[in-house]
Amino acid sequence: MMSVPSRTLAHRPLKVIRPPSLSLSMVVSGIRNLVRYSHLLYTFTSVRLNVRYKQSALGWIWAMLQPLALLISYTLIFSRVAKLPSEGTPYPLFVLAALLPWGLFASSIGACMNGRPHSNVRWLSDAGSIKRSRK
Repeated sequence: MMSVPSRTLAHRPLKVIRPPSLSLSMVVSGIRNLVRYSHLLYTFTSVRLNVRYKQSALGWIWAMLQPLALLISYTLIFSRVAKLPSEGTPYPLFVLAALLPWGLFASSIGACMNGRPHSNVRWLSDAGSIKRSRK
C-alpha cells in the first residue's frame, strides 16, 4: 500500500457530513411535497398492487380482505370465546393496535428473507456447475 505524504492532506478542505436537523418547517415541507406528488404516489401504489396481486383470484382486493378477515376472527375469538378484557377500548381497535405493528414486523422479516444473499442456491445442486480439475 502506498503512503500519502502528510503535506498533501493538510491542504485539503475538511467536509463534515451531518444529518439534517429535524424541524417543523422540514416536516411541513415533506408533507407539502407528498401532496404535490400525490399522483406519482398513487401511480406507484396502483402499479405495485396490480403486479403483486395479478394472479390472485380477487386481485388487489385481497390486500384489504386478508387483514380485515384477520381482524374479525381475532376480535371474535378473543372477545367472545376467550372473553379477554380490553379495558373499555372497542375490541376491534384493540386488536388493530396489535395487528398493525405485527404486520409491519412480519412483512419486514419476509422481505429481508427474500432479499438475503444465497437465497437462490440452485447452482449448488447443479452437477455441471462444479467441476473437478485434474492435474
